Amino acid sequence: MSQSERTLIIGVGNADCGDDAVGPKLIDELARRGIETVDTVRSAGEPSQLIALFDRRATVYLIDAVEAIQSPGRIHRFDVSERALPAEFAQPYSTHGMGVHEALELARAIDSLPPIAIVYAVEGVQFEPGAAMTPEVQSTVAVLADRLVEDLAMPATSPE
Repeated sequence: MSQSERTLIIGVGNADCGDDAVGPKLIDELARRGIETVDTVRSAGEPSQLIALFDRRATVYLIDAVEAIQSPGRIHRFDVSERALPAEFAQPYSTHGMGVHEALELARAIDSLPPIAIVYAVEGVQFEPGAAMTPEVQSTVAVLADRLVEDLAMPATSPE
C-alpha cells in the first residue's frame, strides 16, 4: 500500500501542557492497541509541518485540544474536507499564534488539503506548561480511540 493510500492520524499538541497532550496521548493509545493499518505522527501543530504531512495523502485525521466551550473532555468531530472549522474551534492554542485551523485553510488555498480531512477537537481547560492533563480529558483518550477505530472501519469516500 502506498503512502497516499494509507490514512494518516496526526496527534497535535504538547505532551507537557496539560490537556494539550490529548493528541499525542491518542497516538500512544493507538500504538498500545496495535493499530497498524494507519500511519501516525505527533505534531506541535505548526502549519508548515502539518501541510508537509498532508502531502499526497488521501485521508488525514487531526486530533487536537481546544479551549472548553461547554465541558472539558467533550469530543467534537468535523469533516473539514470542504468546509472550515466552525469559528469557535478555530482559535489556535499555540505559542506562535497559528495552528490547525490556519494549516487547514492554507492547505485548502494551495490545493494541498487531502480529499478527506477530519478534525477531532477535544475540549480542555488546562494548557499551562508542566500541568497534568485533567481527568475529564484523560478519560476521553480511550473513547476517542474507539471512535477513530469505528471511523477507520467505515469505507472512506471523498465529499461530492
